[in-house]
Amino acid sequence: MESMMEESFLPDNTIDSSSVDLETYFQEAQRFFDRDLLKDAMKELMKIVAVKTDDFELLVKVYHMVAEISFSNKLFLQATDFHKKELYLQEALMNYSACVSCLLNIANIHHMQNKFASCKLSCTEAVLMAKKSKDEKLIEISIAKMCCAAVELAKQEEDGTRQSAMIEETNVLIASSIKRCGELNLAEALCDAYFAKAQLCTLLNEDSQATLFYQKCISLSRKGLAIFALEREKLVHRCFFGCYTILKKSNMKHVAVDALRSAIMSAQYCNDEERICYYHVCMAQLSYAKGQPIEAVSDGLNAFDFAREISHSEHGARASFILYVVLKSCGELRKAAYFLVYYSLYAYELEDGEMLANSLEHMKSLFAAHRAISLEKWEVDNTLDKLTLFLTVQESDCESLEKWRTSRANLHFGLFSTDTENKENESENDFLELLEKLQGGRLDEQRCNLAPSIGTNRNVKESNANKKKKKTVDFLPGLRLTSLSSQKLDKGFFSRMKNLKKLHSGPLSTKSKDETRSEKSEN
Repeated sequence: MESMMEESFLPDNTIDSSSVDLETYFQEAQRFFDRDLLKDAMKELMKIVAVKTDDFELLVKVYHMVAEISFSNKLFLQATDFHKKELYLQEALMNYSACVSCLLNIANIHHMQNKFASCKLSCTEAVLMAKKSKDEKLIEISIAKMCCAAVELAKQEEDGTRQSAMIEETNVLIASSIKRCGELNLAEALCDAYFAKAQLCTLLNEDSQATLFYQKCISLSRKGLAIFALEREKLVHRCFFGCYTILKKSNMKHVAVDALRSAIMSAQYCNDEERICYYHVCMAQLSYAKGQPIEAVSDGLNAFDFAREISHSEHGARASFILYVVLKSCGELRKAAYFLVYYSLYAYELEDGEMLANSLEHMKSLFAAHRAISLEKWEVDNTLDKLTLFLTVQESDCESLEKWRTSRANLHFGLFSTDTENKENESENDFLELLEKLQGGRLDEQRCNLAPSIGTNRNVKESNANKKKKKTVDFLPGLRLTSLSSQKLDKGFFSRMKNLKKLHSGPLSTKSKDETRSEKSEN
């Protein structure tokens, strides 16, 4: 392994330490850090970083704390940088055990970013550094972490021959790791090895073995603990999710619900917002498959809220699409269209041509198959119980929609034939104008309930027989989104959609949804 000292990470400092009490700064930073006042702690630490000093022992502690704070704030690049600075100094001080810790922290960041090749490399360096320290436990801990990265790399490998070789090599490594971690009584490392084995069995479609090792990992992670250890629990919810995927594949939906619910609870304990969001999407999909649309909408809205809160476009797209599917199946066409618009917006943000084309096809299908739904204000019937909300939906004909009944089955941006291009452009513009009208009039800038009505439609008495047909839709209380004023699409969305062909000569992206949002990378 090339020496970590080849690249210097010492700061370019200009302030002389003789006039500054660095220890006081660090004590103040430690006090803020212990009180979870991370911003204030960072300010004190940066004062030390700016000072010219050769106190390596102090700088090591400073760099480590800065990296921890950066990681907590999800500033992964900065966290990696300061862990590398810490690593350089620890190696200079010949603290090889501390070097292993730095490298495993870096590997963990790479793993969270799905950079599995970099993760495996950092783990390999950790193994070599652990051998310098002659600490067998550190060696096995590093190897167990490396096993997890190796499995992920094998899952990503597309070449069948190469993948088989990687699987065989990884399987031998995992078997050795399980044996050695057991002998050395390394519970946490053994959990990593069990999890890697379960993942590998899943890849090989050995479902019974995969479930067995997932259960071993869960049992060992929680063994003898009155309060779950946070670091171990991060692996537990992934084990529960792994069990869910196997049970779902085996069509054991009712048992799969329990596994997924356990995964959500475990992820909540870890405050892993991205996982919570994705698990709620999966729960919505599972509830819909079981014929439980109300539960599906509830979980879909939870996922939608989480995705917006953490600005996660991929999970937002998933949540929007399942809500569209469920609401459409319940006859809630206006609300279905609302989430379909969001699905389109997320597709645009992700620059995913396949997803965007799919969203427009669903839009055409939705509005071509049904009469247009004009958007009036969301009305509340004050004569009823305050917990029951009503929405009046007016249906009317729309001539512009008839053009979509004969439109092409597939839409590919930039690939229109010259014979039909003008007709397609005119039809697309008409449709987007209708969609813009739908988006513009739907809100009344008020909070409202978006749960679907399932078998609760009621007739509304009309005093005027010439009035158009209206139907009143019952709303279930308690399921709300955040302020709707913050959910409205930006004004430029529809113009961007209309000008999309001018911006791109072909599809926005050639990547498939399997490549960017596969369950493999999520599991």
